[in-house]
Amino acid sequence: MRVTVLGTRFGVELDAGRGGRERVTVQVESGRVRVESDAAGGQAYELGAGQGLRLDGADAMGTQAAPGDAAAWRHGELAFAESTLGEVLQRLARYAPFALAATPEAARLPLGGRVRIAQAQAWVMALPRALPVQVRRQADGGLLVAPVR
Repeated sequence: MRVTVLGTRFGVELDAGRGGRERVTVQVESGRVRVESDAAGGQAYELGAGQGLRLDGADAMGTQAAPGDAAAWRHGELAFAESTLGEVLQRLARYAPFALAATPEAARLPLGGRVRIAQAQAWVMALPRALPVQVRRQADGGLLVAPVR
């Protein structure tokens, strides 16, 4: 994959996608970015402020978000739009000093919003107020999110 800066501010994230494949997400805060993907048959995409692109192997999906969400981590936050609980926990786990996981059923729940990285534990513990889930503390100090039974 090749990302070309065309006078911009943007964010790029790399994580595990479906089936363990690499997934790349590009989100533009301002200006323009050109993204070319060899995996997507050499397809090129030009993105402007507020636009994003998620490449999961050869699959490409356009995304939209507020321009300030592209690099919210600079302000100690993570912003999520059109995400699943599993994706959010996976991203948050990179910054949390404890393990975060979700059962497969809970991981599929749709979720959007913002979380302050420094308040990750309190945010996860508050999830049952917004979703039909429960949070279980694990023996290693990690948190497991599971559906309410």
